[in-house]
Order: sequence, then C-alpha cells, then structure tokens
Amino acid sequence: GGTIGAGLGFVGFMAIKHRFFVTNTTTGILLTTDTLKAFFGADAEKVFVSYGPGGPFVAFPWESRTADGNISIKTATNEFTSQIQCRDGLVNAGGSYRLRPDHRDPRRFQTGVAAVADDLKDLIISFLIGEVGDRSIAEVLRSVEVLNEALKAKFVGTVPGVQTEFELEHGVYVVDVTLSSLLPSAEVQRTMSGITEAGFIAEGTRIMLGFSS
Repeated sequence: GGTIGAGLGFVGFMAIKHRFFVTNTTTGILLTTDTLKAFFGADAEKVFVSYGPGGPFVAFPWESRTADGNISIKTATNEFTSQIQCRDGLVNAGGSYRLRPDHRDPRRFQTGVAAVADDLKDLIISFLIGEVGDRSIAEVLRSVEVLNEALKAKFVGTVPGVQTEFELEHGVYVVDVTLSSLLPSAEVQRTMSGITEAGFIAEGTRIMLGFSS
C-alpha cells in the first residue's frame, strides 16, 4: 500500500509540477500574475512576478500564466531613414539602433512594447535635426563620427550600468545607435555636380584663351 501510494503521489506530482516550477530558455523570461495577491488588492508591482531567464524557479501554483507573459530578451535591430534640412539643403540620413528588454522590469516593457521602437526612431531623428539644422551640408558630411558619439551619449549612456531616461521609461536597454550613412539629397547632388562641371568648363576656357584668371 505504501509503495502504491508513493507511486500515485509521484504520478500526481509530475502531473502538476509545472504549476510549482518555471523554466525558461536562456533568452526568455516569464511574467506571471499572482492571483491571490490580486484578490487581496495588492499593488501591481507585487501582483506581477518575473522569472528567468533559465531556471527552474519555484513558483506558487495559483500564479496565472498566459501566452503574452512570455517575453524574449533577444536584441532586436531596427533601421531608420530620414531627410534632414541643413542650412543650405537636404541630407539623407540612415542608420540603425538595437534594443532589448530590461529583464528586471518586464512589466514596463510589456505595456509599451508596441511603441518603443517607433518612439526611439522619432527621438533619434529629432535629435539629429537639432544637431545639424544650423550647419551647412559640407560641415554635416564631415561630422558623422561626432554625431555618432553624441547619439551614443544621448541614448546609450556614458556610465556603464546607469540607464538613460528613455531606457527607464520604456523598460529597455538601448544597446547601440549608429548613423551609418549621411548623403546630400538627389537634388543637392545634381546642383553640386552642376557647380563642379561649370567650374571645370570655366577653367578649361581660361586655359584655352590664355587668361590668368
């Protein structure tokens, strides 16, 4: 009888053990809802419980688990492009930024996941407009390295382990922001080519006519 009871107990435990343990992948976390605390009106930060990555972690059997509680903490790469008005014309800017959720604050990330990538793209473009708006195209084209340093200081941060205002607000880590291309617009390029061509024609005419200037 003892053996049969132990066997039945083991089978029963194996059937419900997923309610007592949480195991995640190395790149995933699980956000559960403690229904008991919710029933007694606890604060939201205590109701939602985060586990992972890895495991197994011990959990209460009354914690509710849903599909949208599974959150990947893999780094996602997003691209941005924009035309930016300089003092004497337009430049085409392009680059990328990389984000990953803050595993210590998944609830904040979860509530803003739909907007975080677009929000950061808009902020990057707005920042670039403010940086280059009063410069000439020639000055801007020579300042890619300086602009990249400014972007990293603004959105990635300069102190290791200290999150920026954007990161704290959205529950993410901004891994990198890079401006990879900065070119004059097609109209500006045609104008510049025309000016250069006119200069060569004028110089050739001067040489053929024997003038000093």
